[in-house]
Amino acid sequence: MNRSSFRHRILPSLLMILLGLMLLGRPGLMIRSSAKLLGGALMAIGILRFVLREDLVRYGFSISLVMAVSCFLAGLLIFTRYRALTSILPTAAGFLIMISGAMDLSRSYARGQLGDRRWPLTALLSIVSIVFGLYIFLHPFSAVTMAARMIGAMFIYNAAVDLLIRIR
Repeated sequence: MNRSSFRHRILPSLLMILLGLMLLGRPGLMIRSSAKLLGGALMAIGILRFVLREDLVRYGFSISLVMAVSCFLAGLLIFTRYRALTSILPTAAGFLIMISGAMDLSRSYARGQLGDRRWPLTALLSIVSIVFGLYIFLHPFSAVTMAARMIGAMFIYNAAVDLLIRIR
């Protein structure tokens, strides 16, 4: 196998396996690192926009300054408060899953009143949805960590399939 073939066929899969292993083994570190990288990049953009003021002529000083400060503050917020920010989305998702599960449970009971023989199964599935939603709502960071691990496992699986297909 020549260098070009390795670089274009094998290396991307090996890098995906490495990323997957890191997500599986250290999901918290990966989430924190990604947030710090994003926050740092936004702060750097804010500082550069303020220092260089490239769009001063085009947009005027006030808009340029607002953009610079906004980028910097958004970056600072993400850099310092990533844990709170990463818990907002799963908390909202957990709440919506609980509400949907409760509505499904109510519908399931109503179907049972109408003579539907499957209502115990749909009621059980609705209760499972409520329990999972409650877990995600009460433990948002663990839900994010679990999701990161699942993504890591899928990266490894996908890369392994790629390697099997690409290596002859």
